[in-house]
Amino acid sequence: MVGCAKAWPSAGGHAHAIDSYPLFTPFWESPHATVEGGGAVGPEEFDDRRNARMTVFGAIVDPFTPVHAYSSFLPASELLLPTWTWQSAMNTMTAFFHAGPLTVPLNDVPAYDEAQKLTTANAKDVPKRDLPLPSLGAGDWSWFEPYAVEGEGDDKLPVFNPFGIEKRGDLTKPGFQNGPYTAIEGFLQLRNPIMMPKS
Repeated sequence: MVGCAKAWPSAGGHAHAIDSYPLFTPFWESPHATVEGGGAVGPEEFDDRRNARMTVFGAIVDPFTPVHAYSSFLPASELLLPTWTWQSAMNTMTAFFHAGPLTVPLNDVPAYDEAQKLTTANAKDVPKRDLPLPSLGAGDWSWFEPYAVEGEGDDKLPVFNPFGIEKRGDLTKPGFQNGPYTAIEGFLQLRNPIMMPKS
């Protein structure tokens, strides 16, 4: 028998009215051509007939939180995504997003260095230079600073130098250093996945 009578997410332990639980109708799909019997249907036809009777329920849930289902005569069952469905993705997932404008002292922004030009080959390497940006806590972050350099880049696109962000450097920076100041925009990249297994 496939299906369940009621189901609800268990996150947070909050109580909900029973009327708000999604209801599903149990069913049994005969493996025979007709209800009265007859020859057995093929696997593909049986699967199509079974899927046609199932109910689709859309919900936004925490993929790491189990959902419990129960019926009037079967014990509660925990529905949880198997670890293998998401673990490999989490072990390789990084973050990359635009950031800025950020105000920093002009003298703290180094000039473009051709020898440290950002490429796909060195994007995950530890940068040789740092920028005085606020620490981002967990993870190893890089800042990609764009530069407009004549003769560099394609179609007048900027070129980039990578910079590191110290986890615990000078905690007074950026602060109220002597001017002049400049506003920078760039990209933040998490070099290594936060959930990467420790060696």
